[in-house]
Amino acid sequence: MTAPADIDVTEIRQWAEQNSEAGTELSAFSRYGGFGFDPDTGDLIDWTPEWQARDIDAMLDTDGIARAGEQALTLPLRGAPLTVKGEAGDRGQAEAVSQMLDGLADPVEDTVGHAAQAQIYRMTFLEKVWTVRDGQFTFESLAWRPPDSCLPTRDPQTGRLTGFKQQMTWWGGRSGQGGRKPEWVHIPTGKALMFVHGKARNPIRGVSELAAAYRCYQDKQKIRFLWSVFLKGASVQRLVALTQEGSEAKVAQALAKLAAGGVAAVSENDAKSITPLDATDSGAFFKEALAYLDNEMLSSILAGFLGLTGAAMAGRGSLALSKDQSEFFDQAQDATAREIAADMRAQVARPFVVVNFGVNATVPKFTLGPVSRASAQEQMDFLKGLAAGTASQSGAQSIVPQEFIDELVMKIAGYLDLDTDKVAAAVTDSAEQAAATLPADGVTTPQAAAVSGAVGAATQLVQQEAAAA
Repeated sequence: MTAPADIDVTEIRQWAEQNSEAGTELSAFSRYGGFGFDPDTGDLIDWTPEWQARDIDAMLDTDGIARAGEQALTLPLRGAPLTVKGEAGDRGQAEAVSQMLDGLADPVEDTVGHAAQAQIYRMTFLEKVWTVRDGQFTFESLAWRPPDSCLPTRDPQTGRLTGFKQQMTWWGGRSGQGGRKPEWVHIPTGKALMFVHGKARNPIRGVSELAAAYRCYQDKQKIRFLWSVFLKGASVQRLVALTQEGSEAKVAQALAKLAAGGVAAVSENDAKSITPLDATDSGAFFKEALAYLDNEMLSSILAGFLGLTGAAMAGRGSLALSKDQSEFFDQAQDATAREIAADMRAQVARPFVVVNFGVNATVPKFTLGPVSRASAQEQMDFLKGLAAGTASQSGAQSIVPQEFIDELVMKIAGYLDLDTDKVAAAVTDSAEQAAATLPADGVTTPQAAAVSGAVGAATQLVQQEAAAA
């Protein structure tokens, strides 16, 4: 067979033997301003990140909408189950990785939480602390490192990550290294665990989901200051006095004393009339501006459903939209969960397997999720409905494909954290038994009986799990 015109086999073999990259991810320095050469390692280091972690922290500490957005982004991931499953050719690697995760000094759930925070800070940093236990090279812990003290380092030729640097200075300028001058330490890739969020958009610096929200937060701070100034002025009643010519200053001085409370004596000859000036309605402009910025903050992270309650009460929206918006948000969270699982596999499982089992050993697969458990009950109700429908079904053909049942059952098993292998085996056995023992009336087809048996077995597992919970 002749190779296509765009494939030169000889040239490809030469490239494979050289094992080198011709291009670089960092050629657009105008886009990634702030890069410089690290004097210690010669790598490129980003000395001026766009957002400082401490600025994000200040926003989360002082702004309720930002805090709600941060919780909406991270809580679904922090509560999602992390599972390890062996791939084809597994020879005990999956079990060894699971035991390694169970033996960490810090629970792996903490690591997942730190990974979820990459949505907020663009990057989160951990150090893999290697140790030897029972003759096996493993991790003592996956130790978190403060994101505001760490900067990623990259190969100047290709742009690939070479680890990260951490500033070892404590507050007040003191150093953790025996009181010596502040210094940096380099954590190489073999010891570095880095979660970069939004690599599909910006693999160099990552993406903060709160970037647009932070800009809105800055505008809100300005509006809050102006509103406080306005309220201070509005708290003192403003008066307009119609006076006799030549008495303006005298009347103004008398009325000015009312700012601190008290009584002002003004003669009828000096002041013909005194009218209060009502400017309280002007405060609505500040409220509307803040509401607009709050909506922008939530919309920027696809969490507009968090503001539907207030919008519905104000007559500007419907709570019926919440389901559609939350489902869209869940899709984004599922994508982030896949990124985290892929990073865990590449940076935690792979080096552990290579060191202990060899470079050709199969690396187990990580799965984080499913993230959303809100639709689990709906799917279980649907499964029960199928069970009732197929049990009474008659005719020549079942309208429900077996593949659909299998997929639905496996998804619900994932929601309930069941052993999917055991569930699959139980459903298959029930389907085969039901198809082999048709009822005497002969009206039910083998396929319909198999579907009914599979749905019945899956429904029974769901009910047992629900009763146990």
